[in-house]
Amino acid sequence: MVALTYVSGFNVLGVPRIYLILLYIYVVLRVKNSVVAAT
Repeated sequence: MVALTYVSGFNVLGVPRIYLILLYIYVVLRVKNSVVAAT
């Protein structure tokens, strides 16, 4: 199931994988910036 959704480029919610990747990068950058600002 996971492999099928990965190959097709869509997850169970029907969101394109690229959006999930961009969202992941956005969250990582936000967390990194907040950590830098906190120190």
